[in-house]
Amino acid sequence: MLAVAGLALLAACDGGGEKSMAKATPPAACAEGAQLSQEQAIQCILWIAGAAPDNQPDPSTATARRMTKCEALDLMGWEGVPRARPRTPPWDSPVWIVEVRGDFSGSIGYGLTPDPSPPRTGRFVQILGDGGAGAILFDERAQEGPELSREKIVERALLEIDVPGNEPDPSSASLARMTYREALDTLRREGAPQDFSERPHQDDPVWLVEVSGVFIDPCAGNPRLGKYLLVQALDGFIESSGFVPDGTPAP
Repeated sequence: MLAVAGLALLAACDGGGEKSMAKATPPAACAEGAQLSQEQAIQCILWIAGAAPDNQPDPSTATARRMTKCEALDLMGWEGVPRARPRTPPWDSPVWIVEVRGDFSGSIGYGLTPDPSPPRTGRFVQILGDGGAGAILFDERAQEGPELSREKIVERALLEIDVPGNEPDPSSASLARMTYREALDTLRREGAPQDFSERPHQDDPVWLVEVSGVFIDPCAGNPRLGKYLLVQALDGFIESSGFVPDGTPAP
């Protein structure tokens, strides 16, 4: 299962370029953020991801996709990264979201890896343009606890979505035990903005929790009827989550 084990190098790409650890000097082009070409965006993440001595990004796996800032932040939220919502408009400012696989060492991680960790295989994801954000997503959980009861899993899910403006209906909460692969297939059918292909540990058991209610639309910022889907490890760790509107305006 995937785990968010670090948020190293959270700043936007105010520097980057072709990987050259000796000079470590980013080209001026990276300061242009969203104005970069796709190739330039990829070169930026290779420099950022490879800046730490222990990091070894694989250039052959690097990808860059163009989207709005809100779409990029929402995508990272589906990946399990806590959403850092745009504080002010424009919500639709263009950005690049770039990703590269390799071996990385996390240094900050919500209590999971408070100190630099030995390099492990995973993905480095970065938003370029308009503020930017990034995360290291390791292929294996950094920590696993005892399996929680069904009641505790639902309680953990409700706590995750208990933010100002959200009005979940606890009585609507349902959960199903399945493999990570099956849960990701469900998210994909529901409209999760991700490509879950070629991920490891897809046969691990997880809980898929569904809660209906009124939730703040992550891009429009207004309340919408819909449901939240949360993929949780057996110990309650949030592997992935996201809001799916039902198309009906909130009352």
